[in-house]
Amino acid sequence: MTLADGRVLAVALSPITNDQAVDALNGLALTDPDDVAEVVNIDNPDQPLTLDPELGWSVSDESAPLPAILFTWYGASALSQWFGGRLPTFVERTAIARLDFPDSLYPWGDREPTPDDANFAEHVGALSVPGSYPPLSNGVYDISGNVEEWCADTLFEARGGSVQVALDTRRLVTGGGWNKPSELLKVGVARHRAAHFGSVSIGWRPVFD
Repeated sequence: MTLADGRVLAVALSPITNDQAVDALNGLALTDPDDVAEVVNIDNPDQPLTLDPELGWSVSDESAPLPAILFTWYGASALSQWFGGRLPTFVERTAIARLDFPDSLYPWGDREPTPDDANFAEHVGALSVPGSYPPLSNGVYDISGNVEEWCADTLFEARGGSVQVALDTRRLVTGGGWNKPSELLKVGVARHRAAHFGSVSIGWRPVFD
């Protein structure tokens, strides 16, 4: 897609999935416990990825197509680079979500969301396979709902570098998630989370310059 400043930006059609994350982790040969801890929380019982020191990373067939979760901002950034991309800024991520309805509250317009539009507010009660809900006109799925997505920005950067909010260890997430209220599905709405924090409702989607 072409951004307002004239740059052309390609975007992953869905959040990174578990099978894609396994490919990247094995490609990076990431097995050292200290390095792993910087990238992904594998001790959480909801983490579907497993690491065998000899065989590498794996995931069950059932979980393979679901969005990857419990990755830190550092992990999402590193894996995005392995795929040849990067994390989008909040402005870029907002522009992607506004593709079809530039001035509306949601990616599908101003109508309040229903369980047919996105996975949110525990209507499903779990993650869903990307492609379960209508895409944007360019084929991008889950731009709102399913998982919130890490953005490149620090809170400091996103608010114009104000000294009062110089929280350079906190990064923005946007898009809303499977267990989050409808308010977070709105385009341009974001929260900030600690960069070393991995959550069951946060994933990521690379962009490519």
